[in-house]
Amino acid sequence: MTHALDQVAWPAESLGEALLTLAKFAKLPHQPARLTMPGFVADSSRVATIERRLRHERWLEAAAERIGLESEAVAVPYEEVASLLRLAGPALIEINALQNLIVLSSSKRHLKVVAPDLSVRHICIADVRDAMCLEAEIPHRQPVETLLYEVGLTGRASERARQALLAKRLADERIGGCRLLRAPGRGDVRWGHWLTVMIGTHVVEQACALGAWSLLGWMTFSGRLDGGWLLAWILLLGCIVPFRLLSLAAGGRLSLEFSSSLRRRLLAGTLRLDPDRVRVEGTGGLLGRVLEAETLEQLALGGGLQSVLSVVEIVLAGSVLASAGSQWGGAALLLAFVILALWLTGVNIDRRSAWTDARLGLTNDLVERMVGHRTTLAQESQAQAAAETDQSLEGYLKPSTQLDHSTIVLQSVIPRAWLLCGLVWLSPAFVNGGESVTRLAVSLGGLLLAKQGLQRLVEGLDRIAGAAVAWRRLRPFLAKPDLPEPVGEPELVASPESRRESLNQTTSPQSASGDEKPSPVPQDCDASSILLEARGIAFRHANRSEPVLRGVNLTIRRNDRVLLEGPSGGGKSTLASLLAGVRTPQSGVLLLRGLDRHTLGRAWRRRIVLAPQFHQNHVLMGTFLYNLLLGRAWPPSPSDVAATERLCRQLDLGPLIDRMPGGLLQMVGETGWQLSHGEKSRLFLARALLQEADLVLLDETFSALDPETLSRTLPRVLDLAPTLVVIAHP
Repeated sequence: MTHALDQVAWPAESLGEALLTLAKFAKLPHQPARLTMPGFVADSSRVATIERRLRHERWLEAAAERIGLESEAVAVPYEEVASLLRLAGPALIEINALQNLIVLSSSKRHLKVVAPDLSVRHICIADVRDAMCLEAEIPHRQPVETLLYEVGLTGRASERARQALLAKRLADERIGGCRLLRAPGRGDVRWGHWLTVMIGTHVVEQACALGAWSLLGWMTFSGRLDGGWLLAWILLLGCIVPFRLLSLAAGGRLSLEFSSSLRRRLLAGTLRLDPDRVRVEGTGGLLGRVLEAETLEQLALGGGLQSVLSVVEIVLAGSVLASAGSQWGGAALLLAFVILALWLTGVNIDRRSAWTDARLGLTNDLVERMVGHRTTLAQESQAQAAAETDQSLEGYLKPSTQLDHSTIVLQSVIPRAWLLCGLVWLSPAFVNGGESVTRLAVSLGGLLLAKQGLQRLVEGLDRIAGAAVAWRRLRPFLAKPDLPEPVGEPELVASPESRRESLNQTTSPQSASGDEKPSPVPQDCDASSILLEARGIAFRHANRSEPVLRGVNLTIRRNDRVLLEGPSGGGKSTLASLLAGVRTPQSGVLLLRGLDRHTLGRAWRRRIVLAPQFHQNHVLMGTFLYNLLLGRAWPPSPSDVAATERLCRQLDLGPLIDRMPGGLLQMVGETGWQLSHGEKSRLFLARALLQEADLVLLDETFSALDPETLSRTLPRVLDLAPTLVVIAHP
């Protein structure tokens, strides 16, 4: 590492202070907190290095959330590290195992960083890139240097050849260590800046157009059509073009900022939705809300920008009408039409809301009918289905007709009525000759400018009405959750709880085939210690009056094997979701290793893994390996792939892997390889075991297995799971 990097790098033990310093210097809204970086692993082996990096990643993510910021770890291919650095900021960059950089912003060649003495400096991107890639380059440097020596290259040619050879050898290597920071759901949004630029340039554009119109009228009526005034008129017309281009560019940038912020907030809000609420609303209802997101984005951008620009035109038109006439009649008439347009917009919003409800109801019915198409064909007569369809369409027709009527009045009648009333207002002066020709021309120009502004205003208001209705539908996605996810203490979130040894242990071919019993997992020294404790747990679903669980007391010790039986609807799955942290108990105390959910935060769900019932578990469209490692690091290391295949064969999935053309890399899911019910159940089982948790909850996972497969699978599950809870029917 160069001396310049050594001066601006922050030591790893000061990473908490560095994170707070970055938030302060980057002017990110954050909450003060005390952040203590956990200690390092003394072992320098590859496994210890991986564990250290995993702890650092978890700690950084939890620490950023603790102070109210979002963080994103970015890993890019070897050749794209320099491109990443040119776009980084605000960011924390790990240049080696012991040092980090605070990056505020970047340019083409330099990074703006904060040194430990809190001074702001600029360093070369090439130096940072070399430091980040050094660890990956070390194993390949000796062969490359040997080859360059044998060829006899020196100087700049040797350097270019070295970079080309390293890039070829490290083409598949991904370089991490960069973590981007931003405010939650917001990012670097500069709405005020671009909105000011757009309005300012549009005002100048309209002023140039109005000046050109006025100058042309003055030259025409005064008879002074000489070269100098004509040149001034041409210059005013020429100024309109660049300012219009600037206004369009600012509007486009504002649209991008709004779209990015909306999608980020929508994604964050969707991930925070209550699972029970998702189940109640159904697939069709959720699809309708998602479709409204696109509507909101398009309508809000187009309508909002048009309305802002139309206000400028109407204000200028009102000023022209007020200055041209002897009285304020024209400006007052224009104000009356603006108020009428706003009132009709309110009516339009109510009618559009009713129309949207009917439209989304049709969407929901369509999706539900598609999902249950086979059941509908078997149980419902064709005449009944047609009658229900006609009734739904009739319920949609009335609000649609009302919306069309109000939209026609708003968009077509208002501008034309203004033009007609304006001409009637000017007709006495034109007939009687009480006003000069110049004033009449200026008044007519203001009348036409006001018509253009009103036309743009009503079109924008109509789009804003649609955006307002879409906003109401999307509000549950964008609002803050009632019970936010607890952050937890960063030190506890980053603490190692890996049981990787039990899954990565070498297994002989005999044990994998079932001829020899696998080696048991080493038991904890203190087998009597309590792992999970519940006291007085109660929970009631939102749509029920009686609680499904009341006064539940439970103690689970390490290495316990618990079988939970009961009738359907008795609360077994609800209890499992409470233990796994999917739901929050409404009363009672739930402790894991003596710590509550608020203290552990997201680490709770890493230490307790739930394999829910078949209809609540999913196979995503992707490779078989990807679906297995959903709860583990991705992309996987070679050891992860080997451990995954070993576990799959022990769970009797070996024949399936051998049968699929791509093996573990075979595409599965909706359009890929179709899995049977039992194969999916064992996939879900392997997915849970691969997460290396302290407690594994299996909710009716074995119900789809035949007795022979169960007899081969269950012993291995009992050996691998450190603590196991199995839910089954009696």
